[in-house]
Amino acid sequence: IAFSPDSKKLLLAQNGDLFVLNITEREMKPRRLTRTQASEGAAQWLDNERILFSQGGNFFVANLENFLLVQISREANPQNAISV
Repeated sequence: IAFSPDSKKLLLAQNGDLFVLNITEREMKPRRLTRTQASEGAAQWLDNERILFSQGGNFFVANLENFLLVQISREANPQNAISV
C-alpha cells in the first residue's frame, strides 16, 4: 500500500494484481491496473500518474493518465532475475 506523491491515490496489491483507489472521488472504487497470471511486485509511484512495478523479472511503467503500459527491461532468464 502506497500513497501517490499528492496523497490523492492509493496503490494496492491483491492476489498478485495491482489496483489504484482515487480517494478524492465520491464513490471510491478500486481501478484494476493488472490482470495477469504472474504476480506483480515492487510497485511504487514515480509521480502522480505513473507507477513502476516488476513482473517475471521485467520492469514496467503504467501511466494512469493515458492507460499506457511500457516494458522498460527484458530479462532473458526469469530465474536469474533479482527481486527488489
